Amino acid sequence: MSRVSVAQQIGLMLGISVVFGNCFASRSLAQTLFELDGRAYLVGADGAFLGLVSSNPVDEKSICNQLGDYGNLSGENSVWNRQGNYGSSKSHLSAYNPSTELPPAIYYRKAQIGFLTVNPQIENSFDPDLLFQAFCK
Repeated sequence: MSRVSVAQQIGLMLGISVVFGNCFASRSLAQTLFELDGRAYLVGADGAFLGLVSSNPVDEKSICNQLGDYGNLSGENSVWNRQGNYGSSKSHLSAYNPSTELPPAIYYRKAQIGFLTVNPQIENSFDPDLLFQAFCK
């Protein structure tokens, strides 16, 4: 996961505004990220909990905890595991499969607010690498 360019940062801001705009219409990007941090979570299309969208690198449920089940590169339920069900380019449940129809969902306050996917055909989708850059860097 490399450092994001200015264009990607602008895309991140626009993506967050578009995907989460309905939930946070009157808030700035910083306020939106703050609100989601530690409160949003990921769920696979098969119902598996895939981690807390949290910038806390020591929270055991955080997608940013490199030693935890959800933030490491080899965790069974980690979207960062590029060989796993939720992070490979081939799995139908993966955030990184460009043709998936069943990507992980993003929840906030028990309501689904979008999807974590590189598939541009899915509405309310958010790129997993941009999520990583926003919370884990």
